[in-house]
Amino acid sequence: MKSWMYIVISFVVSLIIGVAGYFLVVKERIGPKCPQCPPPEEWSKCDENNKKTRTNYSCGKDTNYECKGYKEEELCKTSISAQGKNGLGVTVSPTKDKYIEGIITVSIDSLPSNSGEVIVLLSPKDEKLTDNPYLTPGVFIKYLEPQKGQSVEIDTRGVSNGEYKLDILVEPKTQTEAVSWSDLIQIPFVVEN
Repeated sequence: MKSWMYIVISFVVSLIIGVAGYFLVVKERIGPKCPQCPPPEEWSKCDENNKKTRTNYSCGKDTNYECKGYKEEELCKTSISAQGKNGLGVTVSPTKDKYIEGIITVSIDSLPSNSGEVIVLLSPKDEKLTDNPYLTPGVFIKYLEPQKGQSVEIDTRGVSNGEYKLDILVEPKTQTEAVSWSDLIQIPFVVEN
């Protein structure tokens, strides 16, 4: 009889523990829920230490299921690398993310196999690029020999502050009417001098 009683007591204790554990899990699942937090704010401009900040939001048990803002900090990009579709690779520096000022350097990292002259054009962002860069009302046009490692400096202090684009074009070595450029990269920037 004692062994039967131990079995019943063990069963009841196991049942109580199981039911209590189930309700704890269910309570956790149906407990407080986080509201939809706002999206992160826009990044600030880069400061003198080359850092930018923004407010982001989180919600969870540690915030008592309320959206709480916290500051995020990130280093600004001091150079921008871009790759064309046919093998052109360039690096623009110095930058502060999408902002440029003063003298910038455009360096060729790689070139397509059929590369002729490289043309670097800084123009207002809404200017359409034509097949003939001489007809594109650009602010600056610079030319480079088609060699990896070549670079050109562009002085942005001669233009008004605003939105611009940097077009890097590679003429094909053998010109055909069907192909204007063997590769092209367009990078948007904001000039702030």
